[in-house]
Amino acid sequence: MNALDFNHAYRVEAVSIGDNIGLFSGVQPPVMVNTSGIPVGSAFFQTDGTIWKRAGPGPSDWVRMVAEDSALFTGAVSSITISNLALSRALVSDENGKVAVSAVTATELGYVAGVTSAIQAQLNGKAAKEILQNSRSANYTLVLSDAGKQILHPAADNTARTFTIPANSSVAFPVGTQIWFVNERNTVTIAITTDTLMLSPSGATGSRTLAARGVATALKITATKWMIFGYGLS
Repeated sequence: MNALDFNHAYRVEAVSIGDNIGLFSGVQPPVMVNTSGIPVGSAFFQTDGTIWKRAGPGPSDWVRMVAEDSALFTGAVSSITISNLALSRALVSDENGKVAVSAVTATELGYVAGVTSAIQAQLNGKAAKEILQNSRSANYTLVLSDAGKQILHPAADNTARTFTIPANSSVAFPVGTQIWFVNERNTVTIAITTDTLMLSPSGATGSRTLAARGVATALKITATKWMIFGYGLS
């Protein structure tokens, strides 16, 4: 074998694919030896299994490509250099800070695709055990956040009030929305703008009057139609 010495580095000229493949003897990286005679683009193997690529003409223009010895990989990634992990599992960092598989499968992880806000907050909103209250002592037009709530006219306000259901074109409550109206004193007019409010069971449409101590429920049954029923409602 013919070799050229580059301060502890030599090129194996017996390799048939050309002079751009060689071997560094020892374990010192090529940036520590005189490699000025090695052409750009050359690949050299270090005796510890590392592959270096000559990326430029300067003494430090070497790129470390691969290390055969898995011990050279340190930190969190070192846990996956010896054996394969379980298939189709989500990866986590374990108690040692290493990469590891979790009990969550790739399929289960896919179930949260498209989530745009906190899942627990969404569940809490759907599974509320109580009917939240919005107390109003003035005329009031419903907003989207009133869906599923009770709109209370409190006993402290002895003035007739009007609570208005807005048109679907301005506030698009989902079909199936329920809203309770509770009146403790005087009267409350439950009005609607351009959509239809139908009294059950008569079928009459238009604004309704809720007497003192009356309770009514409005249920949205189509995009532009609500049905209302209750006690003290006329």
